[in-house]
Amino acid sequence: MLMADYDTAKAVAALRAEEGASILQNLVASSAFVTYARARDAAAIRQMAEEERMHQQWLDDLLDQLDATPGPRRFRTHAGELNYHRIETAIPKLIADKKHLIRLYECAVPHVADDPYAARLIADITARHRDHLRRLEELQHSPRS
Repeated sequence: MLMADYDTAKAVAALRAEEGASILQNLVASSAFVTYARARDAAAIRQMAEEERMHQQWLDDLLDQLDATPGPRRFRTHAGELNYHRIETAIPKLIADKKHLIRLYECAVPHVADDPYAARLIADITARHRDHLRRLEELQHSPRS
């Protein structure tokens, strides 16, 4: 494996691990309490989680193309506290986690720059995370109760 491929694979594997450890994934897998007024918000969050799962698959496919494998799965222990909470109490944590993911993707850009496909994929996923952040901020400011 060339050094550029190694750098790309290392960066992509790190992003894949972070995607899998997303608080959004943990929240959807838990039993957050959703009021009727927040049902649409919960559906939007489930949709974002599904899109994150798509990101994971895309990153897995890229790692396969690079003859690399994803690392071990990570878990964020502080995400466990979200079980059985009202969904609106989780939104600030989702926003902070989304900002963290965006920073990681932005930092990965120089490491994938030599691979046009990887660079494009990272840019696309970063744009989707920015859209998620915008949507989460809108949910945080919505007047539902």
